[in-house]
Parts: sequence; C-alpha cells; structure tokens
Amino acid sequence: MDEKFKKNINTAFFTYPKAFLPQEKIYTCASSIFLTEFRLLQLSVMGKTKNDIPLENVKGFSADTKGWIKVGTLLVEIKDGTSINFGNVYDKEFEEFQRVLAIIQSGQLPEYIEAPAAKEKPKEVTKQKDDVKSPVKQETGEAVPNQRVVRAAPPYYGTLTANETFGNYRVRVFSDGYIQVSTGLGLIKGSIEKLLQIDCEAQISKKTGLGRGLATIVTAGANQLSPNQRGNLILTITTDKKVHVLFQEMPFAHDIKGMNKLVAAGKSVINQNKKSAPIDLPKISSDNQNLAQQIRELSELKDSGVITQQEFEAAKQKLLS
Repeated sequence: MDEKFKKNINTAFFTYPKAFLPQEKIYTCASSIFLTEFRLLQLSVMGKTKNDIPLENVKGFSADTKGWIKVGTLLVEIKDGTSINFGNVYDKEFEEFQRVLAIIQSGQLPEYIEAPAAKEKPKEVTKQKDDVKSPVKQETGEAVPNQRVVRAAPPYYGTLTANETFGNYRVRVFSDGYIQVSTGLGLIKGSIEKLLQIDCEAQISKKTGLGRGLATIVTAGANQLSPNQRGNLILTITTDKKVHVLFQEMPFAHDIKGMNKLVAAGKSVINQNKKSAPIDLPKISSDNQNLAQQIRELSELKDSGVITQQEFEAAKQKLLS
C-alpha cells in the first residue's frame, strides 16, 4: 500500500468518520471506493452509502477502460453472476483492488489502516521488507511510515442496518443483532450491546390551523420553524445489559420516520438471530418496567396544564436518573 492510498484513506476517516465501523480495517481505496475486511463500500459526495457489498459476495473486478486516459469504470462481479458499476478508477487503483482481493481470497491478511475509533498508541510495530516481518520497537508511540500495527481482529457486530438520531441520542443497529445507544447526538459513544427487544410509542396530535395561525402573528413567523404537531415519542430498548428508555418531545415528521426505521431494523435483526444461542433477559426492576408509563402520565399532566414544563423536565430527569 503506497503513501497515496494511505493519504486517501486517512482523509476519508477525517471527512466521513461515521461511514466506518469501529476499528474497521481498510485495505485499499479509490476516491470514493473502499475495500475493507468486511465489505466493498462506495460513498457519495456527501458521505452517504451508495453501495455496501459484503466482501464474501465479491467474486472479482473488471474495468471498462477509456483509451489512453488510463481511467476506467470499475465493475464489481458478484458471485450470483451480476455486476455493479462502482464508478471511475485509475488503472493503478484498479490494479491495487485486484492485488488486494487476490491476497484476501488466498486467506492472507493484507496491509491495512484502522478506522480512527481505535486510538491506542502502539507499543510494537512491524516493518514490511521483502515479505519478511521483523519487530521494531518504537519509543515515541507515534506511527512511522511503512509500518503496520499488530492487533487481534476486533469483534464483528455485522453491517450497519440503521443509524438514526432520537432526541439527544444516536442509535445504531447492526445486522448480527447488536445495538449502540450513544448520547450527545452520538459524540459520547455508548457500548455495543446485544439487542433483545425494541418498541416505540407515539403520543402525537396535530396543531390546529387557527392556533398555528395566531402563533405565527404573535411570534412574527418564528413558530413556523417548530413542528406542526405536539406530543412525545418514547423508544424502549432492552439489551442483555440494561433497559434504555429514550424520550423525545415535539417531534418533526422525520423524527417519527427515524424512530420507525430503528424499530423496523431492530425487530428484523432480532428475528434473523432467533436461532442463535439463547441469552437470558436482564433482571428488570419494577421501576424500569413502569418507567415508560410514568413518563406518559407526566406528559399528560403537562399537556393538561396541571404541571409546568419546568416541573415536567425535573420529574422526568428524576425518573431517568
């Protein structure tokens, strides 16, 4: 792997960090195409996933070259006989994709660069020279060129099937039946836990046209930036470690859509993994069992004017703490 490939991969980590799984090994790349230990990934200009193919399904690569320009279309051949157009690559990039895939298919581990989630400082590295690896001690803890960190393979949780915000949370669902609930809109990473159950409840009513019109006059139109509905969303996630009760007030339509996507993805991976080894349900206290109901009752008291917004927030935080 030459310095150009390494630079492109590190740029992708910096620009689109959420596109890669924690400690995912990246073997090589083009401008927007990444060959990792799990998959062949293609990103859009905005970092959205265009194609995500499990590596075990990739048979090989072919290129439709464009004459003397040395640029061609990368065609990914799938084992079911189909092929997918992954866009343009240079001839050197195409050769690198072929070389790395051949190494993987032979059962060997190519050179790789890890996703930035793993920020451990290496104590020992290996230097590649003439296909012979010799340990090189490093005192500063800084990575040096042409060296790879030696680590055991990280745990694999499957591919990412849903990645949505919910209130102040970021929830990620993995295909092998795992889930990650992070706070601070995903800035404070949560642990990845085995998903056992996921349910949601929406208490939504649409604001009247008259009330919204009067509010527009009073607020000089500022209320048009708020949702055209009132109510609450409650997402309950049961894992092998704990029960997460997530709460969101005054949702927009896309918030409801995101919640439904999380529930659909969660239930799907649970059903797909029912044949795996059984996991005992965590012991849930009576407080946890009634937590969602208590929050609903508080919400009804607030909506009816019995308690203020501040009193509602204080009581909700006390229940969740």
